[in-house]
Amino acid sequence: MGTDREDFERAWAFENAMRERCTTVVEPWVYGVGLFNSDYPLVYDLNHPRADADLSQVTAEELIDAIEGLMAPRGCEHRQVEFADDEAATRLAPAMAEAGYDLFRAIFMVHRREPERRPDLPEAGEVSWEELRPTVVEQLRREPYATSEAVVQQLTDRHDVEAAATHEREFGARVDGRIVSYCHLYSDGIVAQIEEVGTLEEYRNRGLASSVVLAALDTALAERHELVFLVADEDDWPKAMYARLGFDVVGRVASFRKYPKP
Repeated sequence: MGTDREDFERAWAFENAMRERCTTVVEPWVYGVGLFNSDYPLVYDLNHPRADADLSQVTAEELIDAIEGLMAPRGCEHRQVEFADDEAATRLAPAMAEAGYDLFRAIFMVHRREPERRPDLPEAGEVSWEELRPTVVEQLRREPYATSEAVVQQLTDRHDVEAAATHEREFGARVDGRIVSYCHLYSDGIVAQIEEVGTLEEYRNRGLASSVVLAALDTALAERHELVFLVADEDDWPKAMYARLGFDVVGRVASFRKYPKP
């Protein structure tokens, strides 16, 4: 087990490497790199710049101009930048908000402890993508960011890109034979990431999400991964569930995002 900083940097590097493998273009940018996949232009996480440079002296106007200069020529309707400098995010947030950018903070959580509960959880296990896909589509259609069928289609089909970029497996829990809760497990054999945890709303509060996360975790630990992590929205409730399952916060990544006009 490393320090918080060491574990965060390993997890952040794993996610960055996977994102880069999912792109069709990795373009040098004044503050880092731009990552783009022209086959999935509506998937924000596959089309945006990442700032790796020191942002401590950068103004919001400079950052916005740089984002615009990179993304506008590519025809992107949204605007987004991602970086791991929480102090810069806090400093820039007011001016970025005035320009229409929302701030999101993602927390990186590493598995370090035994889960608080396990014996009474529902059964969960590995499932195929073919089995899981209809549930993912149904869940995506209910999300506020799924503004069209094209968005749902691209968010679903990006699975093919991610599966090609890393060793990916799916885990699910069933009710009456139907998969209603799920997650993905990404791996490079050393580091593993549990991602895209979802449960259909009418089946929540039954321990199903905890079950699928633990099923993925048990698999990763049995395969002797050195680090197992997941990423959660700092402002959403699942982070408390992950803490109960033995995951600790080791770092944060900020994103400024501006949505296209309706």
